[in-house]
Amino acid sequence: YRDLPMRKILVVDDDPSFLALMVEFLAPEGFEVVTASTHEQAIASCERERFDLILCDLFRVPRPGDRPGTSWMD
Repeated sequence: YRDLPMRKILVVDDDPSFLALMVEFLAPEGFEVVTASTHEQAIASCERERFDLILCDLFRVPRPGDRPGTSWMD
């Protein structure tokens, strides 16, 4: 797979340490990795460029009244 053309991956997650980890593991394997920490950034990235794969965390936009640190799974 390393001989294939560069594959571009968009990784979307609100955890900066997870994004860094994905870059650390995927880039040496020959992937071009673009990261986004919000859905707005992810959409903007998709409007600018084409991706072969998108890895997206399941998260939602916080609503008024949500407690900090909670997710839709709580």
